[in-house]
Amino acid sequence: MITCAITIKHMDNGTQPRTSGRRVQIWVFLAVCLVGCCLFLSRIHQGFSPWDDPILAHTAERTLKGETPQIDFHDGYTGGLSYLNALGMRAFGVRLLSIRIVLFIFFVPWMAVIWYLATRFTTTTGAAVVTLLCIIWSVPIYASPLGSWYSLYFATFGVGSLFRYIETGHRRWIFLAGFLTGLSLLAKVTALYFLAGAIVFLIFDEQFDRPTSSESALSSGRALSLFLTSVPVFCLFFALWHLLRSRIDVNSIYHFVLPSLAISAVLILQAVRTAGRPLRDRLRGFGKRFVLLFCGFSVPIGLYLVPYIRAHALQSWIYNVFELPTPRVTNFALAPIHPLLAFATVPLIILIWLDGEEQSPGKRLSLFLTVSVLLGALLASSLRHPVVSKWIWVSVATATPIIVLVGAMMLASGSVTSLKAQKQFFLLLAVAAEFTLVQFPTSGSLWFLHTAPLLILSCAMLSAVRTNKLACRSRTSLSLLLPACFFYGAFAVLVVFPCQIYQNGVWVDARQTKAFTLPRGDGMVTDSSVVDLYELAIPEIVKHSGNAPIWAGPDASEFYFLTGRTNPTPVLNDSLAGRDREPQRTLFWIDKARVQVVVINHGPKNRSGAIAPELESALRVRFPLSKTIGWWEIRWKE
Repeated sequence: MITCAITIKHMDNGTQPRTSGRRVQIWVFLAVCLVGCCLFLSRIHQGFSPWDDPILAHTAERTLKGETPQIDFHDGYTGGLSYLNALGMRAFGVRLLSIRIVLFIFFVPWMAVIWYLATRFTTTTGAAVVTLLCIIWSVPIYASPLGSWYSLYFATFGVGSLFRYIETGHRRWIFLAGFLTGLSLLAKVTALYFLAGAIVFLIFDEQFDRPTSSESALSSGRALSLFLTSVPVFCLFFALWHLLRSRIDVNSIYHFVLPSLAISAVLILQAVRTAGRPLRDRLRGFGKRFVLLFCGFSVPIGLYLVPYIRAHALQSWIYNVFELPTPRVTNFALAPIHPLLAFATVPLIILIWLDGEEQSPGKRLSLFLTVSVLLGALLASSLRHPVVSKWIWVSVATATPIIVLVGAMMLASGSVTSLKAQKQFFLLLAVAAEFTLVQFPTSGSLWFLHTAPLLILSCAMLSAVRTNKLACRSRTSLSLLLPACFFYGAFAVLVVFPCQIYQNGVWVDARQTKAFTLPRGDGMVTDSSVVDLYELAIPEIVKHSGNAPIWAGPDASEFYFLTGRTNPTPVLNDSLAGRDREPQRTLFWIDKARVQVVVINHGPKNRSGAIAPELESALRVRFPLSKTIGWWEIRWKE
């Protein structure tokens, strides 16, 4: 009994603090998730763009009715997202809100994975701050279910899977990362950017393998080691050049090439350091990792493509997904921020560096208060002056290349001594470096948000390895980054949230908004002028069309879903329709479907250009009656 009592007492002394700490961590995690869910749901109706929600809803409705993406219509993505959104409509109704609910369902596990990643290199408090910052700087700003959000979700899931591989050494996590990437590709081709980051990480990971044999005849000397590493790096840069070749300039080099160069330099340097392992071991190490990754990647894609193969439509799917979207590079291009403006990021780098310096408690407190006051004054100024708010935005939007470069320099210098930390840090940097290509060719404010959480995680780990190599500094000392986190979080909530960033960028001028009252509009909130135009146009179209199909174009596919009328053509976006945009084809479909109403878009934001004169003339003959609302010319038969 005495022995038993001593044993129990010993166990209590050893495990009670850990159990208590674990309980606190769970409660903090649940609180963070609750805040994130409330934030998302409070914003779920905010923001409306005619090129986003209604087009996605239209493809989902067509899929729900039995049509096949990339066969019966030109899906703007790979097609899988249309099936997912169709399931959402089946469950929650044929309305715009349904596909946003699906986005929210994926948002919940995404928060959990962000939390998991943050707890790998920081405290519970730090993980809460990092997770909240990732939440604020992501989907709640614009909760439209874009394919890029799903790319971000699955990229984060993939990073979490590879973190588990680093911790456990079990290679099934590599397979899972590949499987998640395959699912991501079914939402959007930008999944390939995460795949590139994962491949780069696996090359880095293989360089730390221990020899499994004593063979020396075919050992990988320095030249051979460099060759083995250089081949995949060369392939990566060839693919990067192929992607950027039509729009290569100093802006693209800074935002898209420099991060990959920094990561590749670390790989090359590590190849030199680890030269000498048997060639057979090197090839076996590469092979096992890549086979697992690509097998996982191939499973969901192979299963998805089975119906296309059976329908002899695989070539059509490949053409629509990989070749037809090429005009996006020229038609929808928006240059990234000039690299000279990246000096706005320098204060953040200085703050991270100062936070890692050894300082007395008094000096650290003084710095903490000084930073807090300065950032508070800057935040107050941003609420009144658009110029200040735009510079704050620039300080974040230009940060990824600098953060990746600084992190790569730390890895190259040997500042990160823990092998696990080296791999985790390199993985975050590699994925952030490659996934930033999501912003190409359209590098607007909205597209940066799809990469911001990965940037935040990279910054957080950079701070962790810089501060204490994950161990040294007291947990109770003040972090100089805490006021910076509060500052950027408050800036997003107070300045970015009120902006309709998907249309207008970052601004601080008050604009009048209102909610849609259309049956399928679900109370979506946007500019009053936009709502008023659609609420005048939609009833007019419905009045003259009856239950017959309508035709709307160029680039006016939102009318199909908002009116509940059928689209007789496979075209959603005219510039991505190939030959199906030809006037004779369009007129054939209009006549065959007995269309009663057409809507001609003369809008200034028509990305595909004006309607073809031949088509416009033919429509005026077929549909002699008309009414103009805004920039839409609505025409119908007598």
